[in-house]
Amino acid sequence: MNLGVLRALVSVIVIFGHLLVFLTAMALGVFSLLGGVDAMQTLLMASPVLAVIAFGAFSNVIENKADPSERTRVSLMYATICVVFPLFLVGLVLALFWLFYQQLDHFGPDQLKITLGGVETFFGVFIGMISKSLFGYAPNSAK
Repeated sequence: MNLGVLRALVSVIVIFGHLLVFLTAMALGVFSLLGGVDAMQTLLMASPVLAVIAFGAFSNVIENKADPSERTRVSLMYATICVVFPLFLVGLVLALFWLFYQQLDHFGPDQLKITLGGVETFFGVFIGMISKSLFGYAPNSAK
């Protein structure tokens, strides 16, 4: 796989994944499964890590309006990690929302927020490294 195609693929995954997570969290609040403060806290906890890479991806898409023409070949392991980590993060956050939606015993708003905080913390460094490597952007980095 070449770098331009990988950037485009990861961009689509994280931009639309971030949107899906945002809309799902909003839906949990709209359908009254989460109260006002809980809904806002959950939304703010589910978004930051995806937002970092989505910002880098969106900036890359805006700057490179043309066909992804960077022909540099990337290794299969690099491409796999760059695709799987964001997919796994989006899937895990959506799975947590689904578990909460099922109204499982002992998985209320507080447990949802604690679990989201753990997931976001775990993935933060990995997603930040992917963002910097692919898009040249990481939090608090100078261009």
